[in-house]
Amino acid sequence: MSSVRTTNEKIFAVKTTIEGANTSDTFPTDDVVEVVKSENQPKTPKARIEDKILVSGKAATDAWGKVMETLADDMEKGKADQPEKPRLVINKLSENDPLFLKRFREGAKPLFKYCIDNDPSAEATDLFLSDNITDFINSWKFEYREIEDYAFQTLVKDPMDILSEYTYYLSV
Repeated sequence: MSSVRTTNEKIFAVKTTIEGANTSDTFPTDDVVEVVKSENQPKTPKARIEDKILVSGKAATDAWGKVMETLADDMEKGKADQPEKPRLVINKLSENDPLFLKRFREGAKPLFKYCIDNDPSAEATDLFLSDNITDFINSWKFEYREIEDYAFQTLVKDPMDILSEYTYYLSV
């Protein structure tokens, strides 16, 4: 194990110039540099700790700055890379899609209403809520692929994913 000994060293540099006697010009002569070192005294434990704190604080600040810069860059890239979500135009749906829409609304509406109205972390929750959500997701797991309109298909899949995550929250 090695140890590092730090010392308090103060270095003073004194530069002098000599002014001309008869002129107002300043003539630089050879600069005389005098270096005065204080006695090599070991730093106190408090001074060493303060130095370490300053060094670690600077390192943390530098690291945090890099993280924030990377995050900002990623956010800017994310804005440019993200495609606009498709909009559902009900008048342009195929023959079967309005039937899927009606059935999806009938199944999803009571689940979402219950989830919005009841906070599982603050009050008692329906014991079968997780089962009801799982049944709903399973009923649409393959059928949503039969929906022809991409916007409508996305509007079915996204809530199913959210409900799936919600069941995980209920089970924890």
